[in-house]
Amino acid sequence: MKKVLMVSACILMSGCTGFAQKYVEISDSLGLTPDYAKPIEQEQSTKSFNTPQVPPNTPEGEFETTSSNGLVFKSYVENGKFNRYADVYYPNGQLQSHTVLKDGLVDGWSYGYTPQGKLMSRILYEKGKIIKQEKVE
Repeated sequence: MKKVLMVSACILMSGCTGFAQKYVEISDSLGLTPDYAKPIEQEQSTKSFNTPQVPPNTPEGEFETTSSNGLVFKSYVENGKFNRYADVYYPNGQLQSHTVLKDGLVDGWSYGYTPQGKLMSRILYEKGKIIKQEKVE
């Protein structure tokens, strides 16, 4: 329970506002689902993302926590960092976003989905920095 609260607090503290407050609090803090309704701007390519810290004494291996609004966060803890992937699921169990993590940084494609499972967007990261964003229609 202590781990869940610490991770939830970390995720929520680093969140930002957007079109659906609770939806984006966790997702944006993880850099997984930025505000897709806004046009993609040049300045976004310079934005970077810091992966949330793993709570102290968290064992290595599969990690899962559920937020108070029902979103589920899954990842893998390795060397004290979230690694390999970060997945967020809607309360209905549908995948909301999948993001590749390497050595604790977002590095590779991140995919965002609607609650019905339709691909909504793709974001390419390199060592935590946004390289390219695409809205899928």
